[in-house]
Amino acid sequence: MKRDESQPGVHPDPLPDDESNPAQKPAPTQHPDPDPEEESNE
Repeated sequence: MKRDESQPGVHPDPLPDDESNPAQKPAPTQHPDPDPEEESNE
């Protein structure tokens, strides 16, 4: 497992990546789309 951490280029698990760079991946609750209402309409 330490091997993955040593190599930043290889990210087999999304969990550690999220913790390392939370800004890169927005929270699942927040909608990256500017108009979340559109999804509600569907």
